[in-house]
Amino acid sequence: MSTLIIRKAEKNFTNKQFDEFLQRVVEVSDSLKNNTLSKYVADLKKSVKDFHDFRVFKTTASYTMKINDIGYQADAIFRKLKLAIDYSEVWQTGQVKDSALKFKEIFSCYGNIPMVGIVKKFVDYDSLITKMQADKQSVTALKFEESLSQLSLLVRQYRKALVERDEYFTSLKGRRKAARIQAWNDYVALRSKVEAYAEISGGQEVEAFVSQVNQAQIRISPNVSTKMVNKDKELE
Repeated sequence: MSTLIIRKAEKNFTNKQFDEFLQRVVEVSDSLKNNTLSKYVADLKKSVKDFHDFRVFKTTASYTMKINDIGYQADAIFRKLKLAIDYSEVWQTGQVKDSALKFKEIFSCYGNIPMVGIVKKFVDYDSLITKMQADKQSVTALKFEESLSQLSLLVRQYRKALVERDEYFTSLKGRRKAARIQAWNDYVALRSKVEAYAEISGGQEVEAFVSQVNQAQIRISPNVSTKMVNKDKELE
């Protein structure tokens, strides 16, 4: 049936475009009333839902929120340390004042860390911790042991969350790809049965399905010429 528009170029569409097309196909598949096609319609609906869920709902948002929260906690400690240094420089004397001056110089090398991106933020915090902990006497004088311990823990938590997010994302991409392939295969199976049914029975019962799928395909790829569209058989 040469007017049924599905080409292998479909596989080059973005996941969003492909998902939108499949949602339209599922919608119009309800017009296929023949029991011969019901199994193929059911298979397509399931695989399309699976693909849609992987594309839209299964994201790395929870990991991103966790990483950002770790960043907020680290920033709060940074501000606390900076305030303590500024206060000790002005109001303290002796070893405490000297220690504050040493750390103020170190802090000046980094600027306002809370204002930078998340990746650079934790690179800077890691470096800052190393430099401060190298001067154990000053850390003790300013009573920074607990704050630096907490900041070190947050740096480790950030690294762990980053690895977990990347591993999940890699796994998600693989499962999403498999779901897309399955949806594509189920669509091709339904299309083949529709074409066969139309050839045998004249196409009256599938005419509405074919017409609406064609319209959906044209909306997705408006730059594809009519000549190209009508060469469905040649492209396959």
